[in-house]
Amino acid sequence: MAVEFAASPLGILTALGPLASISGFGNNNGLLLGPVISLDATMISGSCEALIDVQSVGAGPLWTGPDGPLPAFAFALNEAARLGRPMTKGQIVSTGALTGVHPVQIGQACEADFKEFGRLLCTVQEQEPA
Repeated sequence: MAVEFAASPLGILTALGPLASISGFGNNNGLLLGPVISLDATMISGSCEALIDVQSVGAGPLWTGPDGPLPAFAFALNEAARLGRPMTKGQIVSTGALTGVHPVQIGQACEADFKEFGRLLCTVQEQEPA
């Protein structure tokens, strides 16, 4: 389980628009990693719900559907192999937003509820300048 944090110093969503995300490494600013779960038949029908300050802001299936993470993962595996850089055990692949992209503000509580697989919780804090 994981939650991807989208952010960019380029102001992709506000100043440049979503098409600029390629230049910002896909707008990925980090991952909140939860426990490792094994893929099995029960996961195929599973779902995830995103909540901000206890309010549902989106939900989606874990694996099903043509735009789901399983086709994205298969594409990533195939492309990496085609480019001569096959993926190896222990690498992490973020397959995209299961529940959509949800703006959050400093101080808000966020939750990704993976139902029977568990929940990931976090509170958004301001990042200290580097």
